[in-house]
Amino acid sequence: MSIDISRFLEGGTLLALYPDNRVTKIWSWDWLKQIQPIENITLPEAGSQFIHLFRQGIAERSKNGKIASHLSGGMDSSSVVCIARDLLPPEKLITLSLVYQIRSLAGETDYIQMVIAQGGAIALYYLDGDAALDFQWFIDQIPEHDEPYPGLFHLAMEKVLVDLASQLGVTTIFTGGGSELITEGNRYHLADLIRQGHWNTALRTARQWSQAKNQSLWSILHQFGIEPLLPLVLREGIPTSLRRGYGSWPKLGSLAIPPWVLPDFARKYEMRHKAEATIHQLNQYPVEQSFNLLGLQTACGNWASWYLAASLGIQISQPFLDPRLIIYCLSLPRELREIPGIPKPLLQEAMKGILPEPIRTRRFKRNFNEVYWKGLRQNLPDLEEMVRQSSIDELGIFDKSQLIQVMRQHAIGIGDVRSGSRISSSLALIAWFDRIKKTLVL
Repeated sequence: MSIDISRFLEGGTLLALYPDNRVTKIWSWDWLKQIQPIENITLPEAGSQFIHLFRQGIAERSKNGKIASHLSGGMDSSSVVCIARDLLPPEKLITLSLVYQIRSLAGETDYIQMVIAQGGAIALYYLDGDAALDFQWFIDQIPEHDEPYPGLFHLAMEKVLVDLASQLGVTTIFTGGGSELITEGNRYHLADLIRQGHWNTALRTARQWSQAKNQSLWSILHQFGIEPLLPLVLREGIPTSLRRGYGSWPKLGSLAIPPWVLPDFARKYEMRHKAEATIHQLNQYPVEQSFNLLGLQTACGNWASWYLAASLGIQISQPFLDPRLIIYCLSLPRELREIPGIPKPLLQEAMKGILPEPIRTRRFKRNFNEVYWKGLRQNLPDLEEMVRQSSIDELGIFDKSQLIQVMRQHAIGIGDVRSGSRISSSLALIAWFDRIKKTLVL
């Protein structure tokens, strides 16, 4: 008997498939039936219940074997470490930290040291982050995987953590992944306010966020209030519509067809129609809830756990995505998870007296943009050669010369992160296809 667990995690039906092809429904799951509004609760009360469920989830995931936890110095990974550390004695919790000489990330080591300085049973291991840049696929072989992985550009970073954990005999690695989904709001209630005709409230809320983020009022109002309500033709712009859904580099919309995708492929597989269906799904009222459900679907599964860690007998676990914690947090009033100027207010409240104060009250955490850009520049010759030599031509998807041209432009800083993600996804598809072809030949 095999069990289709993926649909259950996304919020569907858990199915059992028997050898004689009988399919039996074991359990139905609907997030919307589980998430029921909790009213008349204060932030301290919500934080107290959060920490109870958080401890419970980490304790249940700490029962078997040797435990390690990724520690980056941010609020999420540090919260996991501080709770797990107190639950594990007499066993020491192993922490795995990437440290950088890169200027933008060098200061993160100080926050890591703050957690260690609290004491407790921790065995700290540092890894050289500068040696694990993005797109570093050409030293160690890309592992087999059965579908393209958009996050493949992070492979080197994920692999060094798993490899060290394997050397240390670790059986479970904790990460802080998933925290954003449950401990902070998505601000798309601005679109719901506008749809309800509450323009004054929407403007007042957008102004509070613009001041907190030091952004223009229009940038907040358009992204979270107006754009989610627009049909595809207006969302992506009239020029994109006139080009039958094709975007223009370097300003690609999130759902525009990249110019290096061949027209015959886009037409045959109805890429424009699929973009319209996605917009329809996201624009459903309430928009805030639609984006929460999308977040739950995209959080399903863990590529590094399946394809890097599992073969070494290691599981990668994300305690923030414990179903009980998800249900509880998404049932809370939005005002407890979304306060302008206070990152993750629910988690901040829950971790009082547990996290070091400079970490608990951090307003900003440095991003990994320099790891991305430096990795892309250094590996560009190999990436170009991968594209040229790829067998993916037989699928008729890409104009390779256009893809290489935009890769070169992107490597010198042309194109924003959203547009760059379309390049990363295209390269991940090529790497996956060539890996599959090689496996079949062997």
